[in-house]
Amino acid sequence: MSRRDAPAGITVEWARASLETGEGLDTAVAGTEVIIHAASSSTRRAQQVDVVGTERLLAAAHRAGVGHFIYISIVGIEQVPFPYYRYKLAAEKLVEAGGVPWSILRTTQFHNLLDLLLHCWPGRRSSYQCRRICPFSQLMWARWRPCWWML
Repeated sequence: MSRRDAPAGITVEWARASLETGEGLDTAVAGTEVIIHAASSSTRRAQQVDVVGTERLLAAAHRAGVGHFIYISIVGIEQVPFPYYRYKLAAEKLVEAGGVPWSILRTTQFHNLLDLLLHCWPGRRSSYQCRRICPFSQLMWARWRPCWWML
């Protein structure tokens, strides 16, 4: 399932649906035994996609009689105060209460986030570039800068 149309030449089953609007979800999950929910948005749409979208997907899964719902999350999110992690945690709670058998897989953060943060190391780029690339980087450095020497 993707919010985009299938690229030309794709030979696998493809469903177009939107977590943000709910459009196409019932059709996308019909006949599905297991859903692996790995979709997310780290932008301003995070609450709409990660929380509301997860709720919509769970409702569609419940209506379709999906046998298992697997949600991909992040290790340690309950200890990080950033909104994105709060939305992921809220989505986990929805999965737990969603009425579909579930598993939550908390994986470690992807390395590209660390790379992005290191590119915004104070003095490496202008603060404008860093705010555009990684809006929370300034808060990261203000709060945890003493810890980064260990990298």
